Amino acid sequence: MKKILVFGLTFLGISFASIAQEQVDSVKNTKGKKHPRSEFVNKTPEELAQMKTNRLDKELKFTEAQKKEVYALNLKTAQEQKLRFEQRKKEMEARKQDLRASREYLLKILTPEQKELMKNKIANDKGPGFRKRGHGERRRNFDRKERESKEVVSEETTESLQS
Repeated sequence: MKKILVFGLTFLGISFASIAQEQVDSVKNTKGKKHPRSEFVNKTPEELAQMKTNRLDKELKFTEAQKKEVYALNLKTAQEQKLRFEQRKKEMEARKQDLRASREYLLKILTPEQKELMKNKIANDKGPGFRKRGHGERRRNFDRKERESKEVVSEETTESLQS
């Protein structure tokens, strides 16, 4: 009886281990897939409208008249979205140029020492993971900046004491 129980528990343990391994493998395979919306990138409004109409037709079984009306609606929507996307793209480029001009003007005003401090600040702000940091990384960066500011203060105080 003991042997059967031990054999059963061993078999059960091996089964669970193999199932767990399969789940880990399936998670790894999903990372190699394309983004779900990658099929819509770089498509013309006509292609997008046709894709959407065909997808809806499979589900709803349109008549020919309905297909034409739905395609016209989808085409109009896709064209409007394309226009809005282009407008946002132009606005973003204008903002970038304004920011560059502002930064260049600021650099003209600053002294060489201030320019160096500003460049260091920009480099620290745009480090790896800029705008993608988790809470822990923000905390580490905060601690690092705090330590650096204390080092600067201690250097300034030692210089003032020496003079």
